[in-house]
Amino acid sequence: MSIGYIKYYGERPINKLPTTSCCRSDSNTTSAKKEKLFLDKKSSDMNKFILPIKSDSKNKSGPNSMPIIKSTNGRRKFPRRKKKRFFYWEELKQTMHYLPLGSTFDTNTEERIIFNRVPKCGSRTVLDIFKYLANRNQYNMISSTIYGPLHLPENKKALIKELILAAEPPVLFQRHMHFLSFPNSSRVRYINIIRDPIDRFISEYYFIRFGDDRNPMNFSGTDQEKYQTINECVLKRRPECSGNRLQYIIPFFCGHNPQCSLLNSSIPLEMAKTNIQQSFVTLGLLDEIEDTFAVLEKALPRLFQGATAEIVRRQKQKKNKQFQTKSKVMPTEEVNKILLKEMYWEYQLYDYVKERLKNQKKTLGIKR
Repeated sequence: MSIGYIKYYGERPINKLPTTSCCRSDSNTTSAKKEKLFLDKKSSDMNKFILPIKSDSKNKSGPNSMPIIKSTNGRRKFPRRKKKRFFYWEELKQTMHYLPLGSTFDTNTEERIIFNRVPKCGSRTVLDIFKYLANRNQYNMISSTIYGPLHLPENKKALIKELILAAEPPVLFQRHMHFLSFPNSSRVRYINIIRDPIDRFISEYYFIRFGDDRNPMNFSGTDQEKYQTINECVLKRRPECSGNRLQYIIPFFCGHNPQCSLLNSSIPLEMAKTNIQQSFVTLGLLDEIEDTFAVLEKALPRLFQGATAEIVRRQKQKKNKQFQTKSKVMPTEEVNKILLKEMYWEYQLYDYVKERLKNQKKTLGIKR
């Protein structure tokens, strides 16, 4: 004998209303139809649950039935829901308990990966893929909802370190921020992606003003400032087109040491190279995104298996166009020369990363 189901509304169990003329008059039949319509409407508005009843039918099923998995102890088991793997965090200590924490884990036995993403280096496209992979490969991903400051105060550094070491591994944490060191844990490692420095600068300049198809921006300045081209901005040496705005990428790898903010010096670059060599599993390039994902997949298969196939699929479907900055005006030859000179150290880092990625592909046997 199998198990069937009936709906239960309040105090009245309803299985099937009699509708034959032997049991009701015409007026009663009309009343029964109204009652049935009322109950059907009521069922969509109320929380309902299922009561098991005995039935002679061997295969009782329907839209309101739920499959039951029999257990040896006689209790009913229902199919497990897929475990949540993606979490937002507002960087508040009092909300950390909503995140997947596993403080009993040995911090040196499981992967804890930080993606300290550089703005306007394709990171939103990459994040979409990482979210997909978190569910596919079953790792935890924690995404900060705070976008600044990039250079963290001491209390914020301590809070983020506490979370990363307490999170249940394997875990991927992402935020816009400069490099943080974890000297007491060898399993906290980094990944990142950069792009040609001038291309990144142009993209950020116009994104702040016009956004893209997914994120239209409300520029806070005047109309004159909004529609000022990048050529005018550089030639007039506006604050957003000079100084540390042109040495923007290096601090993401140099870190929070005061020397990392030095301009026109090789010191920040050398410190950045040291951190990259010691802490970054992979540092890829946006203009070599497929190769970057191939290296990620080989270096960290537990997290990034299937990454290359997913980026290829998205490129074929042109899903990444929604993140392309609008209304970009390319710099003139004169402005381009100025930017190349001002971004000399940025290009030294870019060339270093390009060579390192090439060597990683060779070491991992990736032929593309």
